[in-house]
Amino acid sequence: MWRTLFIITGLAAALIRHHATAQDPPPPRRTVAVSTADELRRACVHAKGGDLIEMADGTYELREPIALRRRGTQEKPIVIRAKYRGKAIVTGSAGFHLQECAHVFIEGLCFTPKPKKPAITVLHSYMVRITRNRFELEETDNGPKLHWVVLDGESHHNRIDHNLFTNKRALGNFICSWGNRKRDHTCAQHNRIDHNHFLRVGPRVKNGKETIKIADSDFGMRDRSAFATIECNLFEDCSGESEILSVKSSDNTIRHNTFRGCAGTVTLRCGSRNTVEGNFFLNPTARKQCGGVKVYGRDHKVFNNYFEGLTGSGHTAPLALMSGEDVNREDKGLPVPRTPRAAKATVVFNSWVDCAPLQLGWPKDKERPAPPMACTFANNMVSGKGKLITIYPDVMGLVLRGNMAHTSGKGQTGTEGRPGGEFRVVDPSLYKSMKPNDFWRPSSDSPARDAALGSYPFVVDDVEGHKRTAPPDVGASERTADPAESADPATRRPLTPADVGPDAP
Repeated sequence: MWRTLFIITGLAAALIRHHATAQDPPPPRRTVAVSTADELRRACVHAKGGDLIEMADGTYELREPIALRRRGTQEKPIVIRAKYRGKAIVTGSAGFHLQECAHVFIEGLCFTPKPKKPAITVLHSYMVRITRNRFELEETDNGPKLHWVVLDGESHHNRIDHNLFTNKRALGNFICSWGNRKRDHTCAQHNRIDHNHFLRVGPRVKNGKETIKIADSDFGMRDRSAFATIECNLFEDCSGESEILSVKSSDNTIRHNTFRGCAGTVTLRCGSRNTVEGNFFLNPTARKQCGGVKVYGRDHKVFNNYFEGLTGSGHTAPLALMSGEDVNREDKGLPVPRTPRAAKATVVFNSWVDCAPLQLGWPKDKERPAPPMACTFANNMVSGKGKLITIYPDVMGLVLRGNMAHTSGKGQTGTEGRPGGEFRVVDPSLYKSMKPNDFWRPSSDSPARDAALGSYPFVVDDVEGHKRTAPPDVGASERTADPAESADPATRRPLTPADVGPDAP
């Protein structure tokens, strides 16, 4: 019964754009002041649309989850908020369990428990917003596996924003988005994760400690779509395993994030039609195994990203177009692959500066017998001090054009012997100002200016938000940041802690 009601009442919300929860809630109709865990529990049981449950300063020890099964509306949401941000501290072994909820806010709390369950679970719910909280759960290196915030079941159009997640030590994820695993493997959909600060994941393990995971192989191998948006977040020292973000579903967008000193990659593990756009991957301390983007699956787009100082190789290369299983196994009556080879990926208008070699393909092995197929690598800039790229000879149908390559070191770049037009080997004439947080871009007389080849209409601006003009420039930057060119100012830059988290604008 509840499932039918949930689907019917959710249809209207599903038509609302997934960032609709960006607005702050309207003034409350009623304020319910609480100062103990028991009062908080009672207030949640009896909450009505328009209620503000205001938590006084102090400690709220939860030994059983706060179960909330209530719905507000857009005009009358249910808001659970610290009276003073960060001063209402949730401890104990449990957190909040939201089921069949709508238009609920959890705001300004500090989660520091030693939990047995997630700090917040959102199940079969929509238009829930988790905002401006601090999560620092007490874990040990060998503690039980635990995800801190979980989106599950038929949840959709929720938002997790402006939070601090810090010091993940045990197995599990800061944020894990699942879906309906028992019925038809439909992902939790249209959820937005933005303006969060993800700080310190470790120590490193072989598997199971991704910072964020969007679904799992059972969803991705069925090409289920999550339509998640992960944008404008700062990831620092998120080095729990080789995958920082593990995307195992289709039609997701990862854009305008900054990854700083993270030993791992954004991994498109399985699924189709994902986009990785306008991100900064930086390694200012030359940390080992800091990588960029690893690509399995079909029809992905990777464009307008800036990579600097990345040191990874193999699975953590600055770019890895991966061999895998044959993506057409299903056409032959065989199971859909869990590690499908990269196919029809479009990698364009990116810049790699002083990075380890990019990797197009993989050495032959039994797990990955099928090489990448029909991928495009175009109008990218690769500049460094040694070998720039490794292209495996069995890669099938690779389109290379309009790229620029330059090494200031000795030895080969990896582009030798390639046909003309694939790589232009020339000094790109890059510059970086003395301003903090700046990065390398082409100077006004760079040969990268107006040198791109081919048409890629989905690339409408550059990594900083400048509009692309025809013919566009090679690499992630369309133009210089000369103050005289203020008619089109930059709107994006590498993020800092001041831009994200509970106290950011």
